[in-house]
Amino acid sequence: MKEDLYLKKLEENDKDIWLEFWEDSYKTGNMSEERWKYTQSVNWPGKLFTLKKNETEKSPLYNYYLVENGKLIGRLVIRLNPELLPIDTHDGSHISYMIIPSKRGQGYGTEMLRLGLEKCKELKQDEVIVSCNVDNIGSSKVIENNCGKLICIEPCSVEKGKMSKRYKIKVEEALSKKCLK
Repeated sequence: MKEDLYLKKLEENDKDIWLEFWEDSYKTGNMSEERWKYTQSVNWPGKLFTLKKNETEKSPLYNYYLVENGKLIGRLVIRLNPELLPIDTHDGSHISYMIIPSKRGQGYGTEMLRLGLEKCKELKQDEVIVSCNVDNIGSSKVIENNCGKLICIEPCSVEKGKMSKRYKIKVEEALSKKCLK
């Protein structure tokens, strides 16, 4: 279906496509004007340094972007030891992701998560936890399309007053799609 998609880490020459990526969120009302101004003023060499440094921390964090036709259309983050991070900074998931608003509901999230599971396999992860808000039907479908099994519904640690669905995905099973047969 979406054979020309791939995940990449940001490089020195990617600032313009990175800004286009976030501009989509701003133009569709999914980013505040204040946040958009901050994003435009980011110190690019510092940003790249921080992303690389995050990969060497006690809880490594890997940032990837989904690319289609030279444009960034999604972001995926893999955390190897989320339990070592302060719980108010994330939802306890190994993987978090987002698709730009103009590309949502078209199957990109499912494919990006599958590609992320391939990265998890390379990082020697046998199973991962992925969470989403209970009212995010699209994200629930993305996770379930990748063999996610609901393990609980609990209060969200990042967004107060919201509830979160937590799913477990067995990486090998998901990549072979055995769970969908």
